[in-house]
Amino acid sequence: MVPVVPAAMLFDGIVSCLRMYTPDEMKAMAVEVGGESFKWEAGIEYPPGSAIPIPYLMGTPLRTADETARCEIMALEGEGA
Repeated sequence: MVPVVPAAMLFDGIVSCLRMYTPDEMKAMAVEVGGESFKWEAGIEYPPGSAIPIPYLMGTPLRTADETARCEIMALEGEGA
């Protein structure tokens, strides 16, 4: 029974890497869920000394013109106080 566990974990790890999403697929899913209110960045990184790729997806909220103006007003009011 003991030799089966490492073999099963190895198989599971390999299969998981094979079904990894591409950066374009991740971006498409993110836009579908989060809409255009975020700037999406997706890619694959290879850590130093590792052959295993690590996919990433980051979303940065975009500000509307009203939000930007409000932030600028608040900053100016804070400087004058």
